[in-house]
Amino acid sequence: MLLALYSILILLLLLPLLAEIRMVIRSILSGSIGQKAAQQALKELSPFQRLTLHGLAPRLRSMHREYGQYLRMELFVVLAAVAAIALEVLFIHLRRALPALLVCLIFCVAAYAGIVVVHAHAGYDAQTRTTRYDRSQRK
Repeated sequence: MLLALYSILILLLLLPLLAEIRMVIRSILSGSIGQKAAQQALKELSPFQRLTLHGLAPRLRSMHREYGQYLRMELFVVLAAVAAIALEVLFIHLRRALPALLVCLIFCVAAYAGIVVVHAHAGYDAQTRTTRYDRSQRK
């Protein structure tokens, strides 16, 4: 039961962080090739590529470096969640509740901080719902 609770907490904070990263990758795509072309490019992807948003590098006209950075960040976040859940399993099987709680809390705080950092790094504007990658092509 404890394992399920901690795993759900980890996944509940993993999903918004991944959504933020995906939002920035979509804005990089639309900032590079335009909004309508970006929507068309996303429709042409396979379901797995659409889920992870990888395989878009050949379609980009610019911002290849930023795209690669956010793809690596997406991979790192997923691997960190897998490692946190593996540590949870290990600590719970060793009957160590406090270290399992600490792993869950550390991951949750890091995930929330990651959301804030991605938001700030991308320069998200809530009024226009754009990032600095979208606005760079409009100027």
